[in-house]
Amino acid sequence: MIWALLFACNGDKGDTALDTANADTGPTPNPLANVDWLEDQLVLNIQHGEGYDFTFGIIESTDSCEQDNTYGCWTAENCGEDAWSSINGLFTRGPYCHPAGDTGLSLDYGEGLMNAINGSTFVANGQQTAFPAPTVEESYEFKVTYILIDRISQDCWAWGVDPFYFADQNCKYPVPTSLETPSRLRFELR
Repeated sequence: MIWALLFACNGDKGDTALDTANADTGPTPNPLANVDWLEDQLVLNIQHGEGYDFTFGIIESTDSCEQDNTYGCWTAENCGEDAWSSINGLFTRGPYCHPAGDTGLSLDYGEGLMNAINGSTFVANGQQTAFPAPTVEESYEFKVTYILIDRISQDCWAWGVDPFYFADQNCKYPVPTSLETPSRLRFELR
């Protein structure tokens, strides 16, 4: 009787589990992150982000803001746990983080860092950045640092002027795969 059951289960069909296991699906590509400072929005485009749930942060990283004895550098959008406080102690903002999901986000520009510091016209957490739109004379290529955090694995990547700002989070430092223009950067997240 058992012998008959074994033969009954072993028909012409192949073992689909074995076929699936032997299928060549190839390696899963690493996510790619593109940051574009467009005329009307800052756009983060993520390719191959399936299985991730990213948040995006951006901080000011210039010598001039570090030497500012009143406000310091704008770091309120750092996705951290601590709020930004001005050097003079009069202002505290954040911390803010922008949800990016697995495909990226678009952020409207703010009216400037001083307006965000003063508490006017800044809509945080995924809708707007405090940074104003870039101009022909002023781009952000040498002024900001970015952080991208996967909420699922807690892995993070930091790049830009001062990625070591996020050293306490043990972020990875991706190497750019292309710098198409000063306002468009592309990074492979490994």
